[in-house]
Amino acid sequence: MNILITGGTGFIGGHLADYILENIKDSKVLILARPNGNTSKDILYYLFKKYSGRIRFAKVDIRNYREVRTTTRDVDIVYHLAAQPNPDMSIINPRETFKININGTVNVLEACLESPSVEKIIIQSSPEVYGDPVYTPIDENHPLNPTHPYSASKLAADRLAYSYFKTYGLPIIIARPFNAYGPWQRPPAVIPSFIERIIEDRPVVIYGDGKQARDYVYVKDVVYGLYLLSYRGRYGEVYNFASGKAISIIEIAQKISAILGKELKIIHKPARPAEPKVLIGSYKKAKVELGWEPRYSFDDGLKETIQSYLSL
Repeated sequence: MNILITGGTGFIGGHLADYILENIKDSKVLILARPNGNTSKDILYYLFKKYSGRIRFAKVDIRNYREVRTTTRDVDIVYHLAAQPNPDMSIINPRETFKININGTVNVLEACLESPSVEKIIIQSSPEVYGDPVYTPIDENHPLNPTHPYSASKLAADRLAYSYFKTYGLPIIIARPFNAYGPWQRPPAVIPSFIERIIEDRPVVIYGDGKQARDYVYVKDVVYGLYLLSYRGRYGEVYNFASGKAISIIEIAQKISAILGKELKIIHKPARPAEPKVLIGSYKKAKVELGWEPRYSFDDGLKETIQSYLSL
């Protein structure tokens, strides 16, 4: 089985490649990353050392259709994870975010449409597409109301993928994992930013009062869900991967400082514009249809994440 992962040198992409190669013994993986993008050499080194001969790497910008098209030949499953993932950057430079997240997704979809070998395409979307919750926990039928350029770009990519399923019969499955965290994640994501700053006795930066809360899912649970989609997911369907619980930003900082035995210092900055206050997801559909549910508590995942930083 030949598998393509766009954004394969990123945080979730690296863990997904590791999980697939570990658990599908006849698999080979091609991972793509943008030239001059956020390619992790540590992830590449780990994967190539562990799976020599079964993994390939290509520098491909998903905004370049010709480059993308060449990578889908002889591929059975495509995981499209590549994106500009930073909401703050999307506010500063929305055009760049749209080019990567929307135009790049169109290129991946078109390349898959032309490929005679692609059997399944799994698109990683985002819970940010739901916007301010009308009700919680948020299920897949919740209204879609993105509130900033990043979430709008992810919704556009999400619905574009669905339109290719409806219009062309492309075998699309859409994942909306809530806030993933774990080893290999790097700043500006909240948890690694806090870990690094607290280890170095620097103050953490919190926007607003820090009471904004998110549903955090350990990365090993997320990639297991993505893996299950390739076997049990229904075409054209959307699946949340969530914990069903929310934890505030200030609580995360407090937990990290307690685990590390360090004093917590905080710098407060103005709240981000249009940031949803609370996001809590429902994973009922994933549990019923995929047999998926989170196996890691937030505290256990956080301890494992911090230990990975201390062992570097």
